[in-house]
Amino acid sequence: MTTEPNLEFTVEERSAIADLEANARLVLGITELKPGEQAPPVTGQTPTFVTVDDVFMAGTLATLREAGLTDEVLAEVAAGKPITADERRIAEDWQRRAMKDQEFIRKLLGGDPDAQRLLLCASIALSSEIRK
Repeated sequence: MTTEPNLEFTVEERSAIADLEANARLVLGITELKPGEQAPPVTGQTPTFVTVDDVFMAGTLATLREAGLTDEVLAEVAAGKPITADERRIAEDWQRRAMKDQEFIRKLLGGDPDAQRLLLCASIALSSEIRK
């Protein structure tokens, strides 16, 4: 004998669900749904369960989008696109110089969005796999 699932959620669970929905809308590029309107399906396949990795990636992409990264960069991050050895070397060299540049550090610590975006891009490159 099976029992019906408990569909009552705590406040924390409702908040987590709302966050997942908001992140999914950001990832899908849906800015706002009108009352009664449903989000378009991502694929023609039956929906699958959302994993912790999916939630983490949605949050990461939302953060990157807020930082001003382009949709092209977001797609590459989401796909885990590897970089070339030359691209890695360029990112390493840039980061080494930037961390010694007092003006850049001042801007970064002062919350300058351009400095933050540059360091974010370098961090993405340095955490990417190298293409073989």
